[in-house]
Amino acid sequence: MGTYPFEGATRRVYSYSVVMRRNLASTPIKQGGNFLFTRLNGGVTEIVYAGEARHLDEAILAQEPWSTAQREHGAIRVYFHTNPEALERIQERDDLVAKHRPPMNVEDRTAE
Repeated sequence: MGTYPFEGATRRVYSYSVVMRRNLASTPIKQGGNFLFTRLNGGVTEIVYAGEARHLDEAILAQEPWSTAQREHGAIRVYFHTNPEALERIQERDDLVAKHRPPMNVEDRTAE
């Protein structure tokens, strides 16, 4: 499985792997990490939601926010990588959100 780079606002590059949601039931990822819901726009991968979780499989398999990402933002792919450190996961998510401004993360912050 290849890795895919996503750059944050700090210019740090994070390597992610693709995961098929349907495969998580048989091969769960019981680790903490970051995940991205993405869409294609003119052949370019765009992040529509950046998240972090203590248990990646539970977060990725949750009905929300995936169904909203698909229905309202055209998400078609999930990327992930593991990281056991909660603070690092949050910093990474925030770094990616600052650069890419995923619509679902921006909506979350404007609702606060």
